[in-house]
Amino acid sequence: MINLQAVVLGSALLLLSPLGFANPVSNATIVKWLINPESAQGSPQKIQIEKTQAIKLANGEQALLSSVQFAEAGRNFWGGYILTRPDLKKSLILEKFGGQANEFKVLSNVHPMTLLQLSAAGSGQGDIDQTDYIVGFKGWVAQVLYEADSFSHGFGRYTAVDDPQQQCEEQTTRYDFKDKKPAPQLTETVLYYKGPCIDKIPAKAYRSKTRTINLKFS
Repeated sequence: MINLQAVVLGSALLLLSPLGFANPVSNATIVKWLINPESAQGSPQKIQIEKTQAIKLANGEQALLSSVQFAEAGRNFWGGYILTRPDLKKSLILEKFGGQANEFKVLSNVHPMTLLQLSAAGSGQGDIDQTDYIVGFKGWVAQVLYEADSFSHGFGRYTAVDDPQQQCEEQTTRYDFKDKKPAPQLTETVLYYKGPCIDKIPAKAYRSKTRTINLKFS
């Protein structure tokens, strides 16, 4: 006789699975399936997977995206992402993204492929750079639909008092994503400053530019 209570409980657990798969792939298996372990910063066996999300590739295939830390890496290379394709039993470290970033955000699941925000970041000698990307995946390839560049250059090296001749630069790029069909749209706002390397930049010193962008699938 079938235990109806057990069946209902098992179905509920499956529906609540954060990965959305009948047989979720373990962190150890994701690392074991790597086809480019040489791209790991440090030992692949010491990759720490922080979060994994089920996504959809352009052909409808279900895949997984993980945010990871490379435990043995230097400060500019500790973060990254792994794309896993359970149907192929393979996973890939994404080399274009990461560095000092490993967070991602799902923006849309209504298009042929899941749209996500991934980041790449780095710093050194007083400079900070970060790019946020809107991407979807065609197989192993990330189709980049948009890039938002933000940076701070010179403020960690110079001061207006000690180095009055130096010019520093800062840019902050923000966007508001609107999930429309047939293609999403976003409103981008860029704040830009170039001038003396002062600690607190007054709002009036920034140049502001806003534009509307229609994202295109290739």
